Amino acid sequence: MPSTYGVEVPVSVIWNHTLTEFTPHKPNNVKLTGYGAYGHGYPLNLDTHDVCLLDRGCVKVIAHVRGGDELGQNW
Repeated sequence: MPSTYGVEVPVSVIWNHTLTEFTPHKPNNVKLTGYGAYGHGYPLNLDTHDVCLLDRGCVKVIAHVRGGDELGQNW
């Protein structure tokens, strides 16, 4: 997904494939999260709230924004 400055920002997309057919251009209920500061990124994990949302057909998206550790120190 491109940022305002044209830099591609990587995202992780998690959904329950038995309930939801995910396509980028189809409307879905989405929980968008992300964190990136001080060299720490957002962990790829699910909590009980996320599992409940996924069981109801929602999609979880984690944005790996600049400042995190996902793409190395320069990111």
